[in-house]
Order: sequence, then C-alpha cells, then structure tokens
Amino acid sequence: MSLKEQLFADLKTAMKEKDTLRKDTVQLIRSGILQIEKDNKIELDDEGVLDVISKQLKSRRDALPDFLKSGRTDLVEKLNKEIEILLSYLPEQLNEDEIKKIVEETNCEIDTEDDGTIYIKGIDPKDMQRAIDMITAIVSDPEPGTIYKGTITRLMAFGAFVEIAPGKEGLIHISKISNKRVAKVEDVLTVGDSVMVKLMEIDKQGRLNFSMKDAAEAEA
Repeated sequence: MSLKEQLFADLKTAMKEKDTLRKDTVQLIRSGILQIEKDNKIELDDEGVLDVISKQLKSRRDALPDFLKSGRTDLVEKLNKEIEILLSYLPEQLNEDEIKKIVEETNCEIDTEDDGTIYIKGIDPKDMQRAIDMITAIVSDPEPGTIYKGTITRLMAFGAFVEIAPGKEGLIHISKISNKRVAKVEDVLTVGDSVMVKLMEIDKQGRLNFSMKDAAEAEA
C-alpha cells in the first residue's frame, strides 16, 4: 500500500470514528499533496509524500515555541498531537542506543533527520557498508532471501536464536547451522557469536527462520 493509499484509508477510519484531529491532520496532508500535483502536473510517489509530511511537521515544530510563550496550553496539546500523527507516517527512526552501537562497531558517524534520512560518514568503505547493513536491518522489515549479520542470543537443543536487529530475532534450526552434521548446538555456537544468516521464511505466526548453511553457500 502506498502512502497516499494509507492516508486515504486513515482518513476514512478517522471520519468513521469521529476522530476530528486525525481527520483534519490527514486532510491537510492530502491537500498539500494535491496542490503540488496540480501545480506541477505530476503524481507524487512515497518519497514526494514524505517530503510534504516533513515540511508540515517542521511548520508545526517551528510554531510550538510561540504557543508555549503565549501560555495557550490547549493549542500546545493540539499541536503536539498533530506532530505525533505526522511522525507516525515517517520512516522508523534510530534511537540513541542503536546509533551508539552502530558507531562503536563501525567507526562511522551517524546523523538523522526527522524525515527518516540517515547520513553516514566514514573513512573505510567496508565500515560504511557495515553501517548501512546494520541500519537497514533495524529500519526495514525482514525480507526472505536476504542475508544478515546477527548475534546468537540463546542456545536450545533444537537450534539457536539469532538477533539481526533490536526486537528482530529468529531461529536457526540445528539442521541449518552447517553443511556438516551438528550433534550439539553448543559444540558449534556460543551466545554472543556473530554469524551470517539467510532469512529463509517468515511463517504464518510471524516467526523468522534463518539458515547459516544457506548464507555460507550464497557467499561462497
């Protein structure tokens, strides 16, 4: 679903639920999109829509200090809720702990903008690529067929659990650890090990199933 389709769906929901603030905020976004499309005779893609949302977000944040000075707590509360609604449409942001971890592991500098833009500065191209891979794993939904670098978090008799990003953990079944027969998981893996894994599938329950064996074959 495109962002424009999402906005239209959210508008209908807000109207149905009589959520006036969300309805008005979404309508303003859609008006901004339609005005640009009309003036330039183009159809905005998701990137263009994000630009519209980012500008409306900046406008509200710029207005916030004046409302605070005026003592209009009612307007401040309304503005903060509008800002929260606008932020919900922007790409997931990196938090301070995630940025710190990436900086420590890659020796790169990381800067972020409200619209989700992330800037990476580094000297070694390999370090910069590692930073890109780590950020992608955090902000993107896991995609089957993709190879990730993860950390072993738990060992079980039937396999090991690997975390590819905060809150994104899945199973490496014992049969998917190596091309060679593995009798005991602990003979091959230790909690804290960094491993390359390939996401094989996301099952109907949303569980991630990884393979070290397939990742190694893909990189061979």
